[in-house]
Amino acid sequence: MKKVITWVIGSLVGLILIGYGVGVYYYQSHFLPNTVVAGVNLSGKTESEAEEALTSQENDTSLSLVENGQELATVNLAEAGFSPVIEPQLGQFLDQQSSWTWPVTLVEGVLAPSEVKQLALDWQVDEDTFQKYFASLPLDQTNRTASANAQVVLNDETKAVEVVAEKQGNTVSAKSLADTIMAKAATGETTVDLKEAYEKPAVVSDSKEIQTAKAEIEKILNAEISMQIENQEVEVPSETIASWISMDEAGEVQVDKDAIDAYLLDWNVNNAALNQKHEFQSTASGTVTVDPGIYGWYINREFATDELADIVLAGEDTDYQPSIGGEGYNTDSYFGNSYIEVDLTKQKMFVYVDGVQQIATDIVSGNIGTSTVPGAYAVWDKQTPSVLKGYNPRTEKNYEQPVEYWMPFDYTGQGVHDANWQSTFGGDVYLQRGSLGCINTPPAMMAQVFETAYVGMPVIVFQA
Repeated sequence: MKKVITWVIGSLVGLILIGYGVGVYYYQSHFLPNTVVAGVNLSGKTESEAEEALTSQENDTSLSLVENGQELATVNLAEAGFSPVIEPQLGQFLDQQSSWTWPVTLVEGVLAPSEVKQLALDWQVDEDTFQKYFASLPLDQTNRTASANAQVVLNDETKAVEVVAEKQGNTVSAKSLADTIMAKAATGETTVDLKEAYEKPAVVSDSKEIQTAKAEIEKILNAEISMQIENQEVEVPSETIASWISMDEAGEVQVDKDAIDAYLLDWNVNNAALNQKHEFQSTASGTVTVDPGIYGWYINREFATDELADIVLAGEDTDYQPSIGGEGYNTDSYFGNSYIEVDLTKQKMFVYVDGVQQIATDIVSGNIGTSTVPGAYAVWDKQTPSVLKGYNPRTEKNYEQPVEYWMPFDYTGQGVHDANWQSTFGGDVYLQRGSLGCINTPPAMMAQVFETAYVGMPVIVFQA
């Protein structure tokens, strides 16, 4: 009897082992019991059978789009441009499972169906197709509020650098909704709560980016920056610097170069020598005041804007000289000692080179209505011969006047040239036969002036 019992037990064990071995072999090429991928039960299927099941399911898969408990739309994934990335994921799932555990997964499915093995399957989307589909969805964006990133700001009252927390909005983009749909489809879920697709702030207050930006801005605002301009030191106020600083969408500290350019422009308008009046010791009329013209120095914003932006972002105490443009910077007496002097009151012109008077001559300047405009100018071209062209408001006609020598010194048509049509020069000739604004010069003297002058030479025109 004992032999029979032993034989029976041995036979049962053998059958169990054979059955277990067959199962191990079988599940090397088939999915384990209770394997669910993207909501599709693939238990006992081969890779090709599983792919067919998923592909078939793909065309019928829809998700319900809800917000605040109300269904807004039903999204057919295939129509919306979504498709599962079946290969190589299915093969990877099969390779990663252990066929030795098939009895365990079988029993788990019976005893604990809630513990069914759910595998997430990646999905992909055709962006152009979904963009069009998204536009057709009943999502009214009119009254929605965009999310706001956390920001680092300067408190106007306490002057402390503070972090303003991010704000979650309720706008939805095609990308944010597509990402949410793919995440739900991956696990086989059939409902998408629109709240999960709200665009999230890119930068949050407890992020490393915000803390780094806060430290950088504190460093920037604690730095003392000043510009050395000739003999003056121009401090750039920290409040002004604070208005230039902000954060971009990635949380990086950035500087507003347009604001810096506007600051330098304002400084130039109010302080640059180019825009100021200057005292000048004239030859025959004593100390005179010269109005601004085209001659003079200024902060060259083309380069100085980038210079100051880099210095601000460095956050270091800096005393520097900005790029300077124009003429007369750090020059003795501003105009130097080589220049052309035009005394409209005396109707005289003098040419100085290295402080020595080289030429003195009578002239004829403009008359009322076409007066010569006083100012600090400079020769910007020399032509010989030349033809002067323009409009004569006295005759109300255009004119062309050949001259032997022409030296323009402003950008409105004023210049110095010979005038062989003038019989006399100096005195009050300009009251009867005044020019259209140019400095009429005796031909013989003009030859000397032309020979002596150079492009860039200051031309100082004044009324004493």
